[in-house]
Amino acid sequence: MAKPVVLVGDIGGTNTRFELLRLADPPQVLLVQNYQNDDYPDLGAIGREFLGQSPVSPDLACLAVAGPVEDNSMNLTNRGWRVSGSELATQMGIPHVHLINDLEAVGYGIRFLHPQDWVVLQEGTVVPQAPIGVVAAGTGLGECFLTWDGQKYRVWPSEGGHTDFAPRNDRELGLWKYLQSQFGRVSAERVVSGPGLWNIYSYLAQVFPEQARPEILAAKNPALITENLHDPLCSQTVDIFVANYGSEAGNLALKLLARGGIYLTGGIAPRLVERFQQGGFMRAFLDKGRMGPLLVSIPIFLVTATRVGLLGAIEAARQYIKDSG
Repeated sequence: MAKPVVLVGDIGGTNTRFELLRLADPPQVLLVQNYQNDDYPDLGAIGREFLGQSPVSPDLACLAVAGPVEDNSMNLTNRGWRVSGSELATQMGIPHVHLINDLEAVGYGIRFLHPQDWVVLQEGTVVPQAPIGVVAAGTGLGECFLTWDGQKYRVWPSEGGHTDFAPRNDRELGLWKYLQSQFGRVSAERVVSGPGLWNIYSYLAQVFPEQARPEILAAKNPALITENLHDPLCSQTVDIFVANYGSEAGNLALKLLARGGIYLTGGIAPRLVERFQQGGFMRAFLDKGRMGPLLVSIPIFLVTATRVGLLGAIEAARQYIKDSG
């Protein structure tokens, strides 16, 4: 009997990655393509272009999307695309399209990672079957968590990145006031994300105008900040970003008592591994007053593997096929 062919995707605010696979063991990759979302009017257009390159039609699609999913419909938070699985199935000519939250996919995917796929920021002690937390900064700030149901880990999506940003010192209080004047309410995502990097730099450019670089201000491109760490203002921006990443990861660790570990995923941290290792992240992570000593035992893994969301989407596709079997 032929193994089913599935389309899996990792759809963020900025990029979309599609893979077509035959679900053998291990899966056989048939076609891979990355897309810039700015170049397309909607997700269906990307899917049609991708499948137009393949001689094989998928039996099923499982797409991980950066936004809340309800009743197999999604709103891509930082893109504005709204679509249902049934609409995508019609647009792309696929019998079934299942949508899952991108961090939910990451939660499934981390179970298939190996030690070479991460950098340890804090060894800690992994407690079997204890809760696990995931924090992912990219175009937005995604969070999810895993709990043990008696037989296996279950993944729970979350919109924790949209909780309140809490400044911890005078510099961050100034940042909060700057962002509050622009946005009203200030969420953690306004600081710990790609756009957050730009927000921090923009604020510091007002505080230290003599250090601001006109070309970076004009481009409004967070990548220029992470690529110019020798520049004093870019360096300070990244330090604030990394510290607040640590603070938010510590918040999640406390809320979950995540003795199974905290995993850092997303597109930004792997480009800044040395900065994450320099201590600012861990100082902020542990800076929880009386609860700081509790967090010393929490393992922290910075995931450098790029396909973790797709691995989770593949696993979810297997489960859909099994359940419909």
